[in-house]
Amino acid sequence: MLKIRFGQKENPLQQGSVSLNCYILENKMRVLTLHSIQKNLGYEGKSESWVIEFINELNTFLPIDSDLFAAFKNAILIEINDIKGKKASVESTIESHHLIKLCQIIIKAKDEGFLKIAHLKHAKGAHLIVKTLEKTNIDDLIDQVTGFTRYKIITLERFVTLLKKQQNDTAVDWIKTIPIDFIETILEMHHLFWEDVQEKPFAIVDLLNEIIFSRLENDVLEAIRKSKPKRVYTRKNNKKQEIEHPKLKEYVLILNSLLKASGKNWNIFIQLLNKAYPKQNVFKIIFIENKEEAVPYADFNTKLKTIIFKC
Repeated sequence: MLKIRFGQKENPLQQGSVSLNCYILENKMRVLTLHSIQKNLGYEGKSESWVIEFINELNTFLPIDSDLFAAFKNAILIEINDIKGKKASVESTIESHHLIKLCQIIIKAKDEGFLKIAHLKHAKGAHLIVKTLEKTNIDDLIDQVTGFTRYKIITLERFVTLLKKQQNDTAVDWIKTIPIDFIETILEMHHLFWEDVQEKPFAIVDLLNEIIFSRLENDVLEAIRKSKPKRVYTRKNNKKQEIEHPKLKEYVLILNSLLKASGKNWNIFIQLLNKAYPKQNVFKIIFIENKEEAVPYADFNTKLKTIIFKC
C-alpha cells in the first residue's frame, strides 16, 4: 500500500460541479479515488467494483484498451486519514490520466447506441467531466489542490535564500524565476526529487552551474545583476509570481528546445548545449555545505505542509 505525500480528503479537486478526491503518492503518482469518480459518473451506490463491472459490460460492444482495463481492475490502494490524522480508511484509486479515457469510452458507447436507458445518466456525467477537464492539465490541477505546487515554490525560495547566505550576488535571485516545470525535468533526468533541493543542495548547484551559470556571457550576467525579480499578483488568487528576465527567459526557452531535441537524454543534451552555448566560466554559484545549518528534510517537510494547509 503506497503512502500519501500530498492531499487531503477535505480538499478535493473542484472544477464547477465536478469534485474529485485526489492525492500525490510517495512515488509521485497522481491518483483519483474510484469512489469520487463513480459519484461524478452518477453512480449512487457504495461498491467500488461498479466501474469494473460497467467497463466489462462496455467491453462487449467496444474494444477497451488493456491498460485502461487493468488500471481499474488493479486499483491502487491507499490509506486515508482525516484532517486530524485519525480514522484511517482504505480506498481504491487510479492514476489521473485514465479518467478522461474512461469518460470518452462511455460517451462513445452512448453515441453508438450501446448504453441502456438506466446508464444514460453515466454518459451525462462522463460528458460533464470531459467538458470540464479536457482542456486542462489534470496533473497540474492536482498539484495545485494538494499543495504540491506551493511546496515546490517555497522549496525553491528557501534554496535561493540558502545560497544567498553564502554568495551575496543578485544573479542568484533569478533562480526563483526559472520555470518550475523546467527545474522538475532536470531533477527527474538525474533521479532527483524536490526533497533533494533541500537535502542535497550541492547537487542542484552543480546542475545549475553546468547548464546555466557557467554558460552565461558577461553582458547577460551584468543585465540580470542590475535588477531584481519583480512580483505580480494575479486577480484570481493573489499568488506571487516572479517575472522572468527577458535574456534569462530566452536562454531557458533554448534549453527547453535542446531538451526536446535530445529526447531528454542528458549526455545528448550536454553535447547539443556545448555546441550552442560553450562554457564561458565567467561566473558560477559557490556552495559550501554547512551541516550545522542544514534542516532535516522530515522537519522541513512537516513545517511546510502545516503552512500550506493552513492557507
